[in-house]
Amino acid sequence: WIPEDYVFDSVGVSKPEDIIKVSAVYYSERGELYIRITKYAPSWSSGEERNTDAQLFESNGCEYWLISNLDIEKSSWQEEELSYAISGQITNQEMKKMIMSIRKEE
Repeated sequence: WIPEDYVFDSVGVSKPEDIIKVSAVYYSERGELYIRITKYAPSWSSGEERNTDAQLFESNGCEYWLISNLDIEKSSWQEEELSYAISGQITNQEMKKMIMSIRKEE
């Protein structure tokens, strides 16, 4: 799910070493919206750091970190070898809806 006012702009794939990164960019009058999924080799650790201002959002047995910085919402979470990140000028509720559309309960 993407907020209705956002329009798809581009997708990019890069593969440095044992990592695969897929990024998508969307635009609206509000600004840009980025979605990135990174797949690490089983031997790697993403080494995610947490901002102390991050809000923990738990759903379906997964932890999501939400950060608000001025008008930009950011979120990240990890599942096994996949790391997810979303960043853009959207509301906190829109961020949660996007997260839930990506990770549906199994």
